[in-house]
Amino acid sequence: LGSGCCHGGNGTKAAVRACNSAIEWNSVKVRTIIPGSYEAMRLHVQLAVPEPEAVDLDAVAACFPYGTLVRVDVEQGGLRASSRAGLLAEEPAEAHM
Repeated sequence: LGSGCCHGGNGTKAAVRACNSAIEWNSVKVRTIIPGSYEAMRLHVQLAVPEPEAVDLDAVAACFPYGTLVRVDVEQGGLRASSRAGLLAEEPAEAHM
């Protein structure tokens, strides 16, 4: 389980960040539960992004350092939010950088 955000709305960048987050925070002892260790892993990736058709699946696949990528499912979801959320509309963006 991972999450990724990307200022600018780049769905591929956010998806890759989410996959890297999932790899980084994974605490499963792969060598003890999967015969054949890391190389024997079969990966099924599920992603939710605002614009699924814009995600570069090759870029997502490239971020996995081990195992066999069986499938990448990308569906409508995720969250698109303004980085100015909660700020007064009349204040210039430069005031909060």
